[in-house]
Amino acid sequence: MGVFSRSSNLYGVLDHPMVAAYFGGLAAAITASGGDANMYINNLRNGETNIQTLSEFLSMDLSSRYLNPEWIKGMMESGYAGTAHMEELFGVMSVWQMTMPDLVTDKMWNNLYETYINDSKETGVTEYLKSENAYAYQSAVATLLNSIYSGDWTPSEDVQKQLEQEYVEQTILNGVVCCHHTCSNLELNAQIVQGLLSMDISKSEKQTYLDIINVALDQNFNLPTTNSGSGSGTGGAVVVGTADNETNTTLAQTEDTTTDGEGFGQDATPSGSTASAAPQVSGYEMVTQRMENAASSVRDFIANPTVSSSSMIAIAFVVLVIGAVFFGFRRKGI
Repeated sequence: MGVFSRSSNLYGVLDHPMVAAYFGGLAAAITASGGDANMYINNLRNGETNIQTLSEFLSMDLSSRYLNPEWIKGMMESGYAGTAHMEELFGVMSVWQMTMPDLVTDKMWNNLYETYINDSKETGVTEYLKSENAYAYQSAVATLLNSIYSGDWTPSEDVQKQLEQEYVEQTILNGVVCCHHTCSNLELNAQIVQGLLSMDISKSEKQTYLDIINVALDQNFNLPTTNSGSGSGTGGAVVVGTADNETNTTLAQTEDTTTDGEGFGQDATPSGSTASAAPQVSGYEMVTQRMENAASSVRDFIANPTVSSSSMIAIAFVVLVIGAVFFGFRRKGI
């Protein structure tokens, strides 16, 4: 069991990721050790002790602030700082999702999507985010996509396609946001690229998007020839490699199979094709050496001294400096 206190309305459990990281991390540790993570909030906001479950307190926090049109309007009046607070909510929800998976529900993700992406409360927040802080909006969309790809949120296929196209269009308009869960997440980018074929944008716009992320990520994403989400037996692949095309690695590829005739269910890959070999990695190997004792180490060094050329140069330089100082003192008669 864990208890965390809140004594004012200034902070809740969704304002910054520390509560989710530490208190949620404690819950994760309890669960990992075989215990029951019963987490509570000691709500002291009204000057009285009110013990609430974490789930109850978080739901209250979400509804009274982040889904509250009046709170959203207040953030919109705060300019850039307000957009940062709204965007941070999505990241904090992700941390809670990772530390306490059962705490964040599909309904919560749906409410965030409807409120901030579809502007269901008619506050104008969607267009406001796009105009005032397009990168905050793009980051929020990426967080929602991450929750879908990780299996934490299961909206309809139409919602997923809408978010993917929204992310691509915002990237074309403003460039890629390159926060920790976008540029650093190759799986996210591979999924989005795979969905390009079904997006209602021109081929030139799709290529523009690829050009932008290839430069930002130092990769070589190519437009897939088939969409993995349509039909059966597709063979689309997203190819990623270094920017200079020295190596290519397949990140996402579906199995190509025939679906009719005598070859039903059989691998349709040409018999002569082979997978590209992984690039060789060269470097130094670290090995463990144990000294028996100081005396034997000294004897070994005397018998077989191993000093690098850089070390010899450094030693010679130090000797010269000491010699120069000593010679100077001798000339002055010191």
